[in-house]
Amino acid sequence: MTSGFCCVREKRYNRAYGGLCCTRFPHRQLARQPGRSPPSAPIQRAAGTGHGGGRGMSIWEGRPSISLSSRLHLTIMNLIRIAIIAGLILTFLVSLAAYPQLPDTVVSHWNAAGVPDGSMGKLAGIGLVPVISVALVALLMFLPRVDPLRKNYAAFRNWYYGFILVFVVFMLAVQCQIILWSLGYHISMNLVMPVLIGLLFIYVGFFLERVEPNWFAGIRTPWTLSSAMVWKKTHMLGGKLFKIAGIVSCAGAVFPAFAIWFIRVPALGTALVTVVYSWYGFQNITRYERKSVY
Repeated sequence: MTSGFCCVREKRYNRAYGGLCCTRFPHRQLARQPGRSPPSAPIQRAAGTGHGGGRGMSIWEGRPSISLSSRLHLTIMNLIRIAIIAGLILTFLVSLAAYPQLPDTVVSHWNAAGVPDGSMGKLAGIGLVPVISVALVALLMFLPRVDPLRKNYAAFRNWYYGFILVFVVFMLAVQCQIILWSLGYHISMNLVMPVLIGLLFIYVGFFLERVEPNWFAGIRTPWTLSSAMVWKKTHMLGGKLFKIAGIVSCAGAVFPAFAIWFIRVPALGTALVTVVYSWYGFQNITRYERKSVY
């Protein structure tokens, strides 16, 4: 007496290879059609086989194997996450180690000339950057989960987490600058910030070239969010402009007296150009669609 029950996976196998259901009769050889072979050797689901003890039965493993690129992608993402956590921990450790040596007030702000013009109490001044870092990292980690277009993050997830890592390193460098200045090691902010912001801009440039439509990351204007083509073209242009802005910003370290302008002008120019370009591109697409209708 044979059983008429076959699982869906086995039915697919039977249709593909012309074999018999092997759930109840693992000892039977599966018939093959000429030129076709079964996918792999059967594996045991539980202890015991055939008619013996237990619920042993042979099944064909139907799960798709993970490709090497997927494994590499997952490994990189996990390493970036570990680096983010390590960066946050290091920021707190550096702050705690420096706290006993700091004066009662620490520098909290510099003007455009690189001269300190603001200060805070030691506890608030040294704890502000770590708290802001943790809060913003938590926010950036949370936003993709509530994005209606969260499926698109899969295409640039490593780059998104990479941006979070770059931000953590940026904040760690700022914290070190605050601590060093407060301890008497006066490294001009007009030498440090142009380089830090420039490197951040350069990474953003690479990131924008890979980001897919979403509601939280990228150049989000009414026109990029209304057209996938406008989104792509605007982000490709924005990526190039941000790289240029980053290089110009780094050059500001060579001219410390004008460093603030090496940062502001490229950043504002990039923002203005990308907004106007997205509007212009959307108008062209709309005009073309109207002509196609008529």
